[in-house]
Amino acid sequence: MTNIAQITDNYSVAPQLTAADFATIAEAGYKTVINFRPDAEKPGYMSASEAQKLAEEKGLAYYHIPVPMNGLTAEHIKGLKDIIAQTNDPILAHCGTGKRASVVWAFAHASEGDIDNIVSCCAKAGHNIAPLRPQLQGMKG
Repeated sequence: MTNIAQITDNYSVAPQLTAADFATIAEAGYKTVINFRPDAEKPGYMSASEAQKLAEEKGLAYYHIPVPMNGLTAEHIKGLKDIIAQTNDPILAHCGTGKRASVVWAFAHASEGDIDNIVSCCAKAGHNIAPLRPQLQGMKG
C-alpha cells in the first residue's frame, strides 16, 4: 500500500497510487480520491481514466485536477475547495509524491486558516511547505 499521511481528520495525502491501492483505500474508510497528477507526467503511471474506473469499482468518488509541477493556479485551488465543500467524507489526495496534494490543500485553506497551523499540518505529513509561507500569507487578503 502506498504511504498515506494525514493532514486533517478528513484529508490525507499519498504518492502515486497503484491499481492494488484502491481496495485498501476503500477498506480504510476513504470515500473520495483526488488525483493532482497530470496524465503522462511519468511513464508507467496509470492514467486518470484508468484510476477513475478502479476507484468507482470500489465505490469511491474520483476527481482529477491535473496540477503541473510549479504550475498551481487559482482554478486548481478553487477545484479543491469545491470538492471539500461537497463532502464531509474522508478524502485521499495524491500526486507523484504527495507534496502537490499538500500544497494545493494549504492554498485552499490559506485565506481562512492559521498559516502556522497549515504549515505544521503539512510538515507532520512529511511535506515542508515553509518556503511557501509568504505566498500563503498573501492569500489572507
